[in-house]
Amino acid sequence: MDARSTAAATRPAVMMQVLVPDGTLAQHSTALEAAHDVFRVTRVAPQFAWQAMEKLADWEQSGATGDCPLSEAEDLAIDVLLCAQEAANQSLGVRPGEPAVELQFIEASAAPSR
Repeated sequence: MDARSTAAATRPAVMMQVLVPDGTLAQHSTALEAAHDVFRVTRVAPQFAWQAMEKLADWEQSGATGDCPLSEAEDLAIDVLLCAQEAANQSLGVRPGEPAVELQFIEASAAPSR
């Protein structure tokens, strides 16, 4: 088991959602697909990127000094997450200064049932 699968085994499963201010269902779907495409192409799991962001946030909130404890893979995953958010915005033609699409992760057990 590698570091990614070990981390996934100890954290709850998450779902990626998009927040599109005043967006239609079609816009939500378009933005979510664009974000997922980035993860597919880069072969980075959204959950791994979310875990890396959580680790970075925990480190920043701890007030720790020195080098950030992220591995190279976690650092890359955060970059992919930021690219996925940018792709979601571009898929809807969001321009700088306009309300932006945001990626959000929720625990799969807390996700609304369909």
